[in-house]
Amino acid sequence: GWMRNGFKLRGSVDFNQDEKTSYSLGGEYGTFGFGMDNYMHIHEYSEPGSGNRYYINDDKRRWTRDYYSLNGSFRKAFDREGQSLTLYGQYNNRDGSEVQDKTEFDTDADWNSIDQFPLLLRAVEAGPSQQVRFESDYTHPLGASGKMETGYHFRWGKEDETARTETWDYDRGEWLEDEYYYKESKYRRSIHAVYGIYSNSWKTLEYQLGLRGEYTYREVTVVNTDETSLVDRFDYFPSLHLSNRFNDKNQVMASYSRRIERPRGYYLEPYETYLDEDTRRIGNPALLPEYTDSYEMGYLRTLEKGNVSADVYYRKTDNKITTIQTVDPSTGILYFTYENLNLDKAMGVEGSFMYDFTKWFNLNLSGTFYNYVLEDKTTIENGTKSSNNWDVRAITSFKLPTQTRVQLNLSYDSPTVAAQGNREENYYMDFTIRQDLLKKQLNITFKIDDVFATRREVTETFGENFYVFNDQRRESRIMTLT
Repeated sequence: GWMRNGFKLRGSVDFNQDEKTSYSLGGEYGTFGFGMDNYMHIHEYSEPGSGNRYYINDDKRRWTRDYYSLNGSFRKAFDREGQSLTLYGQYNNRDGSEVQDKTEFDTDADWNSIDQFPLLLRAVEAGPSQQVRFESDYTHPLGASGKMETGYHFRWGKEDETARTETWDYDRGEWLEDEYYYKESKYRRSIHAVYGIYSNSWKTLEYQLGLRGEYTYREVTVVNTDETSLVDRFDYFPSLHLSNRFNDKNQVMASYSRRIERPRGYYLEPYETYLDEDTRRIGNPALLPEYTDSYEMGYLRTLEKGNVSADVYYRKTDNKITTIQTVDPSTGILYFTYENLNLDKAMGVEGSFMYDFTKWFNLNLSGTFYNYVLEDKTTIENGTKSSNNWDVRAITSFKLPTQTRVQLNLSYDSPTVAAQGNREENYYMDFTIRQDLLKKQLNITFKIDDVFATRREVTETFGENFYVFNDQRRESRIMTLT
């Protein structure tokens, strides 16, 4: 189950010096709480062999955050139309913790407890963090229809964290800290970026060329072991966009761009984390971002009451962050870690259709079909996997004369290959009804997520000496009234 709570206070002051110059100053203060409860029935067995064990893992996690932020901006529009300067700054401060309380006890085949002294474990990660962000953007018109946009962006962040794990000692009647899992870590990162974008048009052709350069300095240190991981690099990201409008109804677009996807925070945690009796997670502070080169060409047709589009694309991702699972044959413990290991490619077509068939019925339909190729280096064979994947999204909206709106959302994702295994299909439907009252001064919305309780993620993962089948289902159905 999931839970959350919190409150937020936010305010801002805006000042217009004149028609072309303005300032703003704002701030925010609040708390945020988030919880997740997992109650898992686990059956372990050995083949060949006679090992057979049943146990329950009752896991409760609670995240709490106290935070405040300040922000300010300045905007100046010059006498020449289209010429402007914008400055923006922000400071964030946060302090919080993640607390995990876990109980594991052996049961019989009917899940009745047979454990007099279950494992009681408590893990705490806590510490403050600060972030600074500054942006400077300048736009300058060139000629009749051209313009040049340039800017400098800066981001800085620091985080100090202490992680510890304790188990309950029944003989002493107290919590005992496990020194192996105690870590003090420091995270520091700064990013400097400069960019330039030139755009113009020639007859019916519009074009845009861009280049962004980024310098990243990132340092992660485990204080109590004096281990340090450093990332010190420069990256560049070119882009090109072309668009030709033949008339009011037909338009063709083509583009190339290079994009970046940075690793999630917990991927970088430089220590081993206890997940359950048989599973551990080990972060990798040396992870680099993923880089994707994307080539796209599309056609857009404007209809009387909607539009239809079709696109072909090719995307290649280097430094792909891959979750790697290994097993220690002597203990049977499964380890998760992360590496910049694989490379993947996707070539396909995608389309969308949106149309108001009547004043009371609208259909929004989209889908993708593509060939997915994964150069899988997670095994000794270093093989290449591929699959033909497809997905469909449909949103149907009904407007009734009683100021009532009904919406159905349908989604389907096909099976696909993955590193060390594969993922099965996933499909679900959501339902929403909204009623406007008092001349739209009040509205009531009722929503059901996953109407038929079909939303699930089923994966198979296998490697040397292990096979994992994971069937993860969210709590369904979820009903909300707003």
